[in-house]
Amino acid sequence: MNDGKDAAAIDALSIKRFLCESCNYAISQKDQKIWGTGFELHHLMPWGEMQEGVGRELITDDFAVLCAACHRAIHRSAHVLDVRAFRSRVLVKRGV
Repeated sequence: MNDGKDAAAIDALSIKRFLCESCNYAISQKDQKIWGTGFELHHLMPWGEMQEGVGRELITDDFAVLCAACHRAIHRSAHVLDVRAFRSRVLVKRGV
């Protein structure tokens, strides 16, 4: 994360905490230093889909906090832009 995106990303993690918005995996605050790297920020509006030359300031709601496994899986699904759909149509069907 760079190019001015850091502030919104840090806000997303501090506000949303270390809780996967897809599978609900969570860690305690005391374990964040050790296990926090297992969480990643997922762009809900991919940079590649933004119009070239159009600036946009990121806000906390532009990100979903996902565990590393869900982040990789959502990118391989048909629901890359919709965490709720991914959760209900992919995870629930698999009993997660």
